[in-house]
Amino acid sequence: MTSSETPRVIGLDLSLTSSGVASSLGWTDTIRPKKIRGLERLRMILDSVRAYTSGYDLVVIEGPSFGHSGFRQHEELVALRWMVRDVVDRQQVPVVVVPPATLKLYATGRGNAKKNDMAQAMDKAYPGRTPGFLAGRRFDEADALALADMGAAYLANASLTAAQQRAIATVQWPELLEVSR
Repeated sequence: MTSSETPRVIGLDLSLTSSGVASSLGWTDTIRPKKIRGLERLRMILDSVRAYTSGYDLVVIEGPSFGHSGFRQHEELVALRWMVRDVVDRQQVPVVVVPPATLKLYATGRGNAKKNDMAQAMDKAYPGRTPGFLAGRRFDEADALALADMGAAYLANASLTAAQQRAIATVQWPELLEVSR
């Protein structure tokens, strides 16, 4: 990657029903398995993740939220996170996990921001899109875009607000990605 290139980072807001996917290049999408459960659902999500992450410099995954509902769903979501990390690692793409409050701090300046605050912040950060594209309905994609943006800012050693600097400083970035600060 040359210094003039935008770092190629994928953000993943993993979910069993609607995973947000976004690139630091500005696009967003969702992975929505329909009418499948268990291993079949996990394999479908993994296949999609593999396709999205191939050729990228870094993958940033949102860490767990401890307000989960039900053991079975929690167990499956934990398995998904580790399986995704394995898929990305096999592609030799570094992976970093960002806690939800740290992501919110980076995107909005507040670690307790609401879903719509995150979406509005990402709409503002990527103004070339339709106004309000993420706000009000695409929360998974907004979180994924914030993750990708955070990873790209770290790799590019971008100029950041004080809150963004605090957020980035708390993340355990892979050693391969050490950036002089």
